[in-house]
Amino acid sequence: MKINRLLLFVSIFVIFNLNIMAETIIEINEPNELPNLWILSIGVNRYNSLQISNNNYSINDAREIINIFKLQEGRVYNRVNSLLIADDSHIKPTRENIIDNLSFLQQAAINDIAILFIAGQSMIDKNGFYYFLPSNASLNTNGTIRVSSAVSWADFEFALNFPSKKFLLIDTDNTDRIFSNKIRREYDDPNARTAIFTATRNGQHSMERSDLKHGVFTYAMLQGLNGEAADENKNITVTSLYSYIEKKMRELTNNTQEPDIRSHMDMTGLIMARNR
Repeated sequence: MKINRLLLFVSIFVIFNLNIMAETIIEINEPNELPNLWILSIGVNRYNSLQISNNNYSINDAREIINIFKLQEGRVYNRVNSLLIADDSHIKPTRENIIDNLSFLQQAAINDIAILFIAGQSMIDKNGFYYFLPSNASLNTNGTIRVSSAVSWADFEFALNFPSKKFLLIDTDNTDRIFSNKIRREYDDPNARTAIFTATRNGQHSMERSDLKHGVFTYAMLQGLNGEAADENKNITVTSLYSYIEKKMRELTNNTQEPDIRSHMDMTGLIMARNR
């Protein structure tokens, strides 16, 4: 933190009618020019229920998202604070652990940036609402989601109700349901300061590739943040990153998977990363 020393010369009239120039040193703390970044990254590969398909690279996705943003410490962000919830981390991706640790992001100050990343399986309930599946999620006998065992989109929304700028990066299936009419109205609030990147549109499948060792969406995002999406000023903005992700995903999936982005935050020139 920068400290300016301001010299104030104060003329003091004393009882002897003498003007004495006294020097007072006052320390003024200036705020850091760079915001802090807070990342909560969640990846689930293995599910307790045999009815739910396992993933192969969600853990790798979650870890590398943290690592790529850590490189931006001192460039775009003052300090990068992170918490990983994954099968092989000290905090396992159970429903209880995910719900209990969503408050990690609430430490972000109003000028900080908060990022929530999730990768794993998801399902839609009978009413069409999105649920992220933690490792201990379970299904009803008819194959529908047991909603009390999953993390609803409303759970994420409630935890993200704070004034910092927020980016939600969602690498699962069913992400078009996040933008249902009810939820879209909530994010149409211009004060929401939230942008959502999702891996799919219109019922598409969120693919993983063994040659990439990542989900396709996350791989494209990592490549973009690593410099492929940089503009002529070496800045990776929200718009340049999304454009790169969209192009790269179409290339990698032969146009069978496309990302989506929704936001009412002014994203003009908003920098997410900077290439050296």
